[in-house]
Amino acid sequence: MTEYGPLAIIVSNAGVLVAAGTAVTVAWTKNANWAPPQEDIPKAPARVCGLLASAGIAVIWFQTGKTMFAPELISIIWKSGSICLIGLLLYVFLMATFVYERNVPKSHGANTTRNQRIVAGLWLTPEAKAQKLRRSRDNKPAGIRDMIDGCGGQLDLIWPNVSRATAKLLLLVSFLAVQLGGTITLASSSLLLST
Repeated sequence: MTEYGPLAIIVSNAGVLVAAGTAVTVAWTKNANWAPPQEDIPKAPARVCGLLASAGIAVIWFQTGKTMFAPELISIIWKSGSICLIGLLLYVFLMATFVYERNVPKSHGANTTRNQRIVAGLWLTPEAKAQKLRRSRDNKPAGIRDMIDGCGGQLDLIWPNVSRATAKLLLLVSFLAVQLGGTITLASSSLLLST
């Protein structure tokens, strides 16, 4: 660590915090198959969550060494646990309501397809609303799935970009609330047991 000079202690502590944040997060999310669709939502938010969890663990650990006692830790556990639960309920609702699957070719020009999960929008374009109304009047299938299959991959014909972006943002915030709230709850609980 001498190659970092006077910043060696910062680099060392940052490594410890990232390792702790990652370990605590992985301890309870390992093999979880409930992540948002990776095609629509990048992996970077999980890294941001790990960073925030590491910072939260550092603050809680620092306060525990200074003035924090069991009642404060219990309060943090209840608050972060509540954030986790509310985030989970919102996440389940959003995943059930706004995530669809569509068939896409496995490769360009291929005859085989694969399922791709997409995040829908919160509201339809005026054209999609009119099409849905026409189809239902004509007793034809008028569901979102039918619209997805009939749009030729151009999802902006069904939902405005801002509509899909808002849905993705809500999904992302709820996912981060679950991960961050759960990680802080677990870290605080382990500190409570060690006091």
